[in-house]
Amino acid sequence: MRLLSRWMRRHRLLCLLGFGLVSAGIAWVRRRGGPPAAPPPAPAPSRQPIADLDTPAMGIPVREVAAELARDPGSASPDGVGVVPGTYPGSAKPLTDGAAPSPEYTVKGKEGSMLCHGPSSPYYKRTKADVWFRNEQDAAAAGFRAWSRNR
Repeated sequence: MRLLSRWMRRHRLLCLLGFGLVSAGIAWVRRRGGPPAAPPPAPAPSRQPIADLDTPAMGIPVREVAAELARDPGSASPDGVGVVPGTYPGSAKPLTDGAAPSPEYTVKGKEGSMLCHGPSSPYYKRTKADVWFRNEQDAAAAGFRAWSRNR
């Protein structure tokens, strides 16, 4: 203790500077408060029946898209939007949030590593899919390897 007090007497300016910086930091944290407030949620889009929509979406009239989905119900996702085919045979592109385009697509594919992750893979939840496949056989046919602990 005696040695510390001797050092503090010799280096008063340094000690004052250090205590001042610590005090300023504590005051800054207290003034800052909590995390910033979240922005208000966006208003929900209005849902109109497809029969009422005559305006073309991306150059294609909505009635034609609805008729095509009615002919091939397996190509529609649960919210009524068609599954967009992926760049590989038997694949589909993910939705904008990275989710599966429909419940039947259960295998995630990563284009960078050419690996696919099924629901049994330990990395399934944290993998963001570049493409989705219905099963691991479709992924293997497209050139993807199934994830394996031994590799």
